[in-house]
Amino acid sequence: MLLSNNESLSAFIKEQALALGFELVGIIPATYLHEEAEKLQTWLGNGYHAGMDWMERYQSLRTNPAELLHNCQSVVMVGINYFPGWEAGQGEQIKIARYAVGRDYHKLIRRRLGKLMKAIQQEAPEITGRAFVDSAPLLEKALAVRAGLGWQGKHSLLINPKLGSWLFVGELLLTAPLVYDEPLPANSLAESVSFCGNCTACIEACPTKAIVAPAVVDAGKCIAYWTIEADPDHALPDTLSPQAFEGWVFGCDTCQEVCPWNAKFSQLTKEPAFLPSALLQTPRVETLSQLTEATFEKTFAGSALRRSGNEKLQQNLERVSGVASS
Repeated sequence: MLLSNNESLSAFIKEQALALGFELVGIIPATYLHEEAEKLQTWLGNGYHAGMDWMERYQSLRTNPAELLHNCQSVVMVGINYFPGWEAGQGEQIKIARYAVGRDYHKLIRRRLGKLMKAIQQEAPEITGRAFVDSAPLLEKALAVRAGLGWQGKHSLLINPKLGSWLFVGELLLTAPLVYDEPLPANSLAESVSFCGNCTACIEACPTKAIVAPAVVDAGKCIAYWTIEADPDHALPDTLSPQAFEGWVFGCDTCQEVCPWNAKFSQLTKEPAFLPSALLQTPRVETLSQLTEATFEKTFAGSALRRSGNEKLQQNLERVSGVASS
């Protein structure tokens, strides 16, 4: 091992992560997430996962990162700001969540974590690891909170005090003991929303009242769920109207748009790949509604928007068009 101790290796990992373009990095032990496991059980018990049945599976993996890698001892959490600007993705009639207006973040972050792993093994060949970007049953926001990258706001998203909540996170599991970080000062794991104070802007602004308690979202009421995750064959419940979607056809940013932390601290992303494509800078119904399966796949081959599929996108566009014409 070229680096003499855990402290120097930990410092090296952080330096390399920042050099690769990550703006946040923290390291935690690969331990069981006891408090978060209890919260997950309560959330599932209340049926807040809606049609996302896969959330009920692999619960031991979700709450114990060590089970995803033999002899796993540490988790390196990284974060990067993706904010493409307030107007990005906001057309006259339809709106697309800002995280999806650029290139697919999964591939970009995974590639960089791969480079980080390669750099680590050049210094410590005996270390093995696995990288994940929303690709394993892990409670990523909980891990990020533990690593000190921010806190989980009342909208349930990770908020960093210097960047706001427009953040992507990823993790690298390693078979090496390291020097570990702590959650932000005065921020207990049980009350992760403490830094939000008395603010309830996100709860009040949610068009469908999906934030049913601080940091608790009922997916069955959430616009992001209905425009991305829900099966196209599933009709909207009577409690939701197309008007409530306020033009969103892929995801929803309303809770982030009203967050005071974003209003004060959000800054344009440094990553060109996250800036909006010409098509999604000002998306229009008449343009997107002409996409066939083939043209959809070609147009969004490198975009996170591809996740919904063309059938789902067309359904969402029809919903918005119906509202506009009524």
